[in-house]
Amino acid sequence: VAGSDEKKYGPWTVGRWESFTAPEQEGYTAIPGAVDEVEVTSESLDAVVDIYYRVDESAIVEGKEEKTITRTINVHLPNGEVQTTRQ
Repeated sequence: VAGSDEKKYGPWTVGRWESFTAPEQEGYTAIPGAVDEVEVTSESLDAVVDIYYRVDESAIVEGKEEKTITRTINVHLPNGEVQTTRQ
């Protein structure tokens, strides 16, 4: 309220995050290929969706193929810091 420290809040209006489809890249597949539409409420938290591209045809190499797959977990703390764990 103007001229005082009093605060008045109206009812929460529900919003939506629109669906999203990853752009096509020739020779690659997006994982995930799409992100669903989501309703946003007063209980919703910030969200991050990472989309990666995988080569459609893996290179053929004589002998054994090795690869390392890494998962990264980012924890966004209330004070703005981000704690990262790699597995």
